[in-house]
Amino acid sequence: MDDWATMLAQANAGDGRAYAAFLRTITPVLRGVIRAKGGGLGEAVCEDVLQEVLLAVHLKRHTWQVGAPVRPWLYAITRYKVVDAKVLGFSLIYLQRGIF
Repeated sequence: MDDWATMLAQANAGDGRAYAAFLRTITPVLRGVIRAKGGGLGEAVCEDVLQEVLLAVHLKRHTWQVGAPVRPWLYAITRYKVVDAKVLGFSLIYLQRGIF
C-alpha cells in the first residue's frame, strides 16, 4: 500500500488526523490535474471543481476498497467532475453580504 492508501485506510477507520493529512496531500495534485484537464475553464472554476471533487471524495470515500490503488479512484472522480464542468457548465452565484 502506498502513502495515500495508508492514509485513506486510516481515515476510513476513524483517524481524523490521517484524513486531514490525506486531504492536504491530494489537494495540490488534484488541483494540477483539474487545471490540465480543464483547459479553458479558468482559475476560479477550476477551484470550484476542486471543491466538488473534495466533497465527492468525502461523501464516497467508503466506496474505496482497502488494497485497491487510490490514484485511479481519485482520478476517476476528478475526471467526471471536470467533464461535468465542461459539458454542463459551472455557474458561479455571487451573493451580496447582508442580504440575509
